[in-house]
Amino acid sequence: MIFLKHQTRLLFLIFLIIQASSFAQITVHKNAHAHNDYKHHHPLTDALKNGFTSIEADVFLIKGKLVVDHTYPLVKKNKDFETLYLKPLQELALKNKGRIFENDSTSIQLLVDIKSDAATTYAALKTLLEKYKELLSSYENGIYHQRAVTIVLSGNKPYQQSKDELIRRMFIDESLLTCKKNKYAKRVCSISKHALQAYTQLEWQRENFSKCRGGVTCFSRNSTPTREKSSFVGSTRK
Repeated sequence: MIFLKHQTRLLFLIFLIIQASSFAQITVHKNAHAHNDYKHHHPLTDALKNGFTSIEADVFLIKGKLVVDHTYPLVKKNKDFETLYLKPLQELALKNKGRIFENDSTSIQLLVDIKSDAATTYAALKTLLEKYKELLSSYENGIYHQRAVTIVLSGNKPYQQSKDELIRRMFIDESLLTCKKNKYAKRVCSISKHALQAYTQLEWQRENFSKCRGGVTCFSRNSTPTREKSSFVGSTRK
């Protein structure tokens, strides 16, 4: 009898712990990035459960469909971009009254690395994203509207296709090395410093530091956010 009482109490204690865990607030990490998120055991879910606020997906346009993979996918099953990312993010935003995290209003960055042709892939994304306009941050007639998810494009970047649009639901990730040369630099969302990783294999001579510092200054004047891959990349892989 004593053994059964202790066993019952132990089971009840375990039940309480499980219940408390399920309702615990997620700690949101605003500088955590899930690199190649689709390679993780549970794409998107693992990253969000660990409080990551930036999530990367490589995307190909294949026969009119947006497919997620790092290299051209021979197998396309269970790799649909909309199913893996947009639909579940929309469900979360509806559940949490316009937020992805119940306890935090941070806008999630969905970094879409375009692997196929920039123009055609951008056109397909643009059509798809119209269905999710209430979910996505946008640039409308000179005004930035932040919403639950902010889509940033990297890889093959559609500069020509997006530069004159009055309404955009996608932004462009730029390199500091080209910031002074790129005439569209003031219009892009964030700046990637991954190209500067080559400098870590060299001595930081004064001229190299100057180039990097000059790039940061260039975008600081325009209040443009920057990210550095060497410190920004995280992993949710178990």
